[in-house]
Amino acid sequence: MTFHQQQRDSGYQIIDKFTREQPFTILLAQMQSGKTGTYLFTALEMVRLGLVKNVYIICGSSDTSLRAQARDDLLSAFKSFQRETMVAGDMEGAIRLTDANIGVHFSQDLNKLKEIQDESLIIHEESHMAQSKNNIPFKRFYKKNNLE
Repeated sequence: MTFHQQQRDSGYQIIDKFTREQPFTILLAQMQSGKTGTYLFTALEMVRLGLVKNVYIICGSSDTSLRAQARDDLLSAFKSFQRETMVAGDMEGAIRLTDANIGVHFSQDLNKLKEIQDESLIIHEESHMAQSKNNIPFKRFYKKNNLE
Protein backbone atom coordinates (compact mmCIF):
# COMPACT_ATOMS: atom_id res chain seq x y z
CA MET A 1 0.00 0.00 0.00
CA THR A 2 1.24 3.46 -0.88
CA PHE A 3 0.17 6.41 1.23
CA HIS A 4 -0.64 9.41 -0.92
CA GLN A 5 0.42 12.88 0.16
CA GLN A 6 -3.17 13.94 0.87
CA GLN A 7 -3.58 10.95 3.22
CA ARG A 8 -0.32 11.81 4.96
CA ASP A 9 -1.31 15.48 5.30
CA SER A 10 -4.69 14.53 6.77
CA GLY A 11 -3.00 12.06 9.09
CA TYR A 12 -0.61 14.72 10.36
CA GLN A 13 -3.56 17.05 11.02
CA ILE A 14 -5.23 14.33 13.09
CA ILE A 15 -1.99 13.62 14.97
CA ASP A 16 -1.61 17.33 15.68
CA LYS A 17 -5.08 17.39 17.26
CA PHE A 18 -4.25 14.28 19.28
CA THR A 19 -1.05 15.83 20.64
CA ARG A 20 -3.06 18.87 21.70
CA GLU A 21 -5.13 16.55 23.90
CA GLN A 22 -8.24 16.52 21.75
CA PRO A 23 -9.82 13.22 22.85
CA PHE A 24 -11.38 12.36 19.48
CA THR A 25 -11.44 13.37 15.85
CA ILE A 26 -13.87 12.51 13.09
CA LEU A 27 -12.62 11.94 9.57
CA LEU A 28 -15.53 12.51 7.23
CA ALA A 29 -15.04 12.22 3.48
CA GLN A 30 -16.64 10.87 0.32
CA MET A 31 -16.44 7.19 -0.64
CA GLN A 32 -13.18 6.26 -2.39
CA SER A 33 -11.46 9.43 -1.14
CA GLY A 34 -8.74 7.64 0.84
CA LYS A 35 -10.16 7.41 4.37
CA THR A 36 -8.76 3.91 4.93
CA GLY A 37 -5.25 4.95 3.89
CA THR A 38 -5.55 8.05 6.05
CA TYR A 39 -6.53 6.21 9.21
CA LEU A 40 -3.94 3.49 8.63
CA PHE A 41 -1.19 6.06 8.05
CA THR A 42 -2.31 7.96 11.15
CA ALA A 43 -2.25 4.82 13.31
CA LEU A 44 1.12 3.61 12.08
CA GLU A 45 2.71 7.05 12.33
CA MET A 46 1.42 7.48 15.89
CA VAL A 47 2.99 4.13 16.79
CA ARG A 48 6.25 5.04 15.04
CA LEU A 49 6.40 8.33 16.94
CA GLY A 50 5.78 6.56 20.26
CA LEU A 51 2.46 8.33 20.87
CA VAL A 52 0.54 5.04 21.21
CA LYS A 53 1.41 1.37 21.69
CA ASN A 54 -1.97 -0.14 20.91
CA VAL A 55 -4.31 0.40 17.98
CA TYR A 56 -7.85 -0.98 17.94
CA ILE A 57 -9.57 -0.73 14.56
CA ILE A 58 -13.23 -1.48 15.08
CA CYS A 59 -15.29 -2.44 12.06
CA GLY A 60 -19.01 -2.23 12.57
CA SER A 61 -19.81 -4.33 9.53
CA SER A 62 -19.95 -8.11 9.83
CA ASP A 63 -19.76 -8.64 6.05
CA THR A 64 -17.19 -11.38 5.44
CA SER A 65 -15.58 -9.71 2.42
CA LEU A 66 -15.23 -6.41 4.28
CA ARG A 67 -13.62 -8.23 7.20
CA ALA A 68 -11.02 -9.80 4.92
CA GLN A 69 -10.43 -6.48 3.17
CA ALA A 70 -9.88 -4.65 6.47
CA ARG A 71 -7.33 -7.20 7.63
CA ASP A 72 -5.58 -7.28 4.24
CA ASP A 73 -5.42 -3.46 4.16
CA LEU A 74 -3.82 -3.40 7.61
CA LEU A 75 -1.23 -6.05 6.73
CA SER A 76 -0.31 -4.35 3.45
CA ALA A 77 -0.07 -0.92 5.09
CA PHE A 78 1.98 -2.27 7.98
CA LYS A 79 4.54 -3.95 5.73
CA SER A 80 4.86 -0.91 3.48
CA PHE A 81 5.13 1.54 6.38
CA GLN A 82 7.65 -0.56 8.29
CA ARG A 83 9.80 -0.88 5.16
CA GLU A 84 9.61 2.88 4.64
CA THR A 85 10.58 3.44 8.28
CA MET A 86 13.61 1.17 8.04
CA VAL A 87 14.78 2.70 4.74
CA ALA A 88 14.61 6.11 6.43
CA GLY A 89 16.96 4.76 9.11
CA ASP A 90 14.43 5.06 11.94
CA MET A 91 15.17 1.78 13.69
CA GLU A 92 13.50 2.90 16.93
CA GLY A 93 10.31 3.57 15.00
CA ALA A 94 10.57 0.21 13.23
CA ILE A 95 10.96 -1.53 16.60
CA ARG A 96 7.95 0.33 18.00
CA LEU A 97 5.92 -0.89 15.03
CA THR A 98 7.04 -4.48 15.62
CA ASP A 99 6.24 -4.28 19.33
CA ALA A 100 2.84 -2.60 18.91
CA ASN A 101 -0.50 -4.29 19.38
CA ILE A 102 -2.44 -3.41 16.21
CA GLY A 103 -5.60 -5.27 15.34
CA VAL A 104 -8.86 -5.20 13.45
CA HIS A 105 -11.88 -6.16 15.55
CA PHE A 106 -15.48 -6.73 14.54
CA SER A 107 -18.69 -6.13 16.45
CA GLN A 108 -19.26 -9.79 17.25
CA ASP A 109 -15.71 -10.09 18.66
CA LEU A 110 -15.68 -7.01 20.88
CA ASN A 111 -16.74 -8.85 24.03
CA LYS A 112 -13.54 -10.94 23.78
CA LEU A 113 -11.25 -7.91 24.02
CA LYS A 114 -9.51 -7.32 27.29
CA GLU A 115 -9.57 -3.93 28.99
CA ILE A 116 -8.21 -1.12 26.84
CA GLN A 117 -4.79 -0.04 28.03
CA ASP A 118 -3.35 3.45 28.24
CA GLU A 119 -1.49 4.67 25.17
CA SER A 120 -4.16 3.30 22.86
CA LEU A 121 -5.73 4.63 19.69
CA ILE A 122 -9.23 3.51 18.81
CA ILE A 123 -10.36 3.86 15.22
CA HIS A 124 -13.98 3.15 14.47
CA GLU A 125 -14.33 2.45 10.80
CA GLU A 126 -17.82 2.79 9.37
CA SER A 127 -18.83 4.83 12.38
CA HIS A 128 -22.43 5.00 11.20
CA MET A 129 -22.61 1.40 12.42
CA ALA A 130 -22.08 2.68 15.97
CA GLN A 131 -24.18 5.77 16.18
CA SER A 132 -26.49 4.78 19.00
CA LYS A 133 -26.17 3.46 22.53
CA ASN A 134 -28.15 0.36 21.52
CA ASN A 135 -25.59 -1.01 19.11
CA ILE A 136 -23.09 -3.78 19.80
CA PRO A 137 -19.90 -1.65 19.69
CA PHE A 138 -21.30 0.71 22.29
CA LYS A 139 -22.58 -2.01 24.63
CA ARG A 140 -19.66 -4.45 24.27
CA PHE A 141 -16.76 -2.08 23.90
CA TYR A 142 -17.22 1.60 24.63
CA LYS A 143 -19.38 1.23 27.73
CA LYS A 144 -17.34 -1.72 29.06
CA ASN A 145 -14.14 0.37 28.79
CA ASN A 146 -15.65 3.57 30.21
CA LEU A 147 -15.35 5.33 26.86
CA GLU A 148 -18.84 6.75 26.89
